[in-house]
Parts: sequence; structure tokens; C-alpha cells
Amino acid sequence: MSPVARNLFIAVILALVVCTGVFLMRQSTLAPSIEVSSAKAAVAPIGLVRSDEDERSSQPVVGVVFARQAVDITPRFQGVLEQIHVQIGQRVQSGDSLATLESESIRQQLKGADAALKGAQATELKMESQNRQAVAQRDHRKEKPLGYSDVEQEEAKLWVEQTEADVAVAQANVTQEEARISVLKQQLADAELKAPFDGVVAARFVDPGALVGPGNAILRLISEGNPWVRFAVAPDVAESLREESHRGKPTVVIRTDEGKSGYSAVVENIAPEVDSATELVLVEARLEVPADRPSLTAGTVVQVDLIDSPHH
Repeated sequence: MSPVARNLFIAVILALVVCTGVFLMRQSTLAPSIEVSSAKAAVAPIGLVRSDEDERSSQPVVGVVFARQAVDITPRFQGVLEQIHVQIGQRVQSGDSLATLESESIRQQLKGADAALKGAQATELKMESQNRQAVAQRDHRKEKPLGYSDVEQEEAKLWVEQTEADVAVAQANVTQEEARISVLKQQLADAELKAPFDGVVAARFVDPGALVGPGNAILRLISEGNPWVRFAVAPDVAESLREESHRGKPTVVIRTDEGKSGYSAVVENIAPEVDSATELVLVEARLEVPADRPSLTAGTVVQVDLIDSPHH
């Protein structure tokens, strides 16, 4: 065998030995990982998933107390806030005056509009009188065609048309002034801000003298009576509440501190869909506060117990 052939043969043998060694090493390292993966798959956390769901369902969730009715009192037009008639915490009834805007300028405009309306009505009466005269003249000349030339007949017709146009303009002016007065009277009424329902003044945002408009809240009014609680639960818990609602409205327990006695709350509303951001379902419950216990203030953060019953 020539030297070149011998060297080539030795190189091939060495290459086969190296490839065989690499193959065996890879087999020895892959086998344990496959077994570990299989072992992990065999103990897939089915039980753990159930445990997490059970734990999540049994643990209290966080909720926030809110008033069933809450509204910010805002003016319907821009103006200067003249006076606020109520204080924070004061109870009011529907229709009570809460605040007033400066209205002297509106009153002056209303006086001017009343005067303009009277003038427009007087002009309307004058134009109607002239129209009646024009119509009478036209009809008289038509009855005696031989006594009046064609030019005079045409002049009578034109006068009627002119007075009819004058009457229409006068009537339009009257309608315009009446509309203006109606708007000013509504503004005068809107200058007094009234309570839309029975409730409690919860907040005050501005002071007298401030320039306010439709986008500026002056006061916040919340309804009286038992407050509500809003909280979010997992979809499976929401489905359980829906199923229970078919047999009667489900009840949860509201606690302000761990270990303290709770308040019963009746679930009234369950959102029909899951919130995409939190993957939770919104629930609203109506608190049932006994007469001998204090109510909860809107905005209070509470714990919502979905399983236990209240202890009074």
C-alpha cells in the first residue's frame, strides 16, 4: 500500500471512531432529559390546578363600597357661581336648592326681551291693520272695474302683497322674541341647581365666585339607604353565582376587617362577560345593614367572603 493510500485509510478510521463517540455521548445525555420530561408530564398539575381554583374561590376577594345613585351637580350654562346653599354631609330632598349662579344679567336680558316682544306685537297689529285696508281697497276696485284704471287696479294688488309680506315679517319678529324669552326664562330657572333625588352631599369642588360651566362639577350628591359593593371574581365563581341565582339571589359576606363580624349582601348584578384585561367578572351586591349597626361609607375597601355566613 502506498503512503498516500495508507494515510487516507487511517483518516477514515479516525473519523468513524470520532462520530461513534459523539453519537454515544448524545444518547447518554438525551435519555435522562426524556425521562424527566415524561416524569413531569406524568405529574401534570391537575390536582394543583384544582387546588388553586378551590383556594381562589374560598379566599375573600377585595371589593369597594359605592352608592347606588351618585351624580355630580353641574350647571347647564356658563356663569359665575353666586352661592352654595348646602354643606358636605347635609341631607337633602329631591328639588331642594343646592346652589345658584349669578342671574342678574339674565334678568336684565329678560326685561329687554319683554320690551322687544311688546314692540314686535305692536308692529304686528299695525301691519295687520294696513293689510286689512289694502285688501278692502283691492276688493272695492275689483267691484267697480270701470271706475279705476288698470294701473290703479294693479297698484291695489301690489299694496295687498306688500302688506301681507309686512305682516309675515312682524309675525316672525314676534315669534323670535317669544323664543328668546323662553330661553332666558329657562336659563333663569337653570341658574338654581336643585337636587335630582333624595341624598347626601358627598363633596364640594368649587367656591362661590368661581366661573363654572357644563363641564365643571360644583357638588356631588349620593343617594341614601343601604350602599352596594362592587367586586370581581374568577369566571368559574361567577358561573356558580349565576347557577345559584336560579334558585334565589345568592348572598355573600362583607367584612371591613379580618375576623370582625360581617354584613350580608345580596348579589344583584353579574356582568355577562369576562373583562379582557383582568380575566375576571364584575359583580354587584346590595348590602343589608341592620338597624342597630352603622352603615358603610362609599369608597370603603372591604373583603367579600363568598362562602362563610355572617356572624352578628
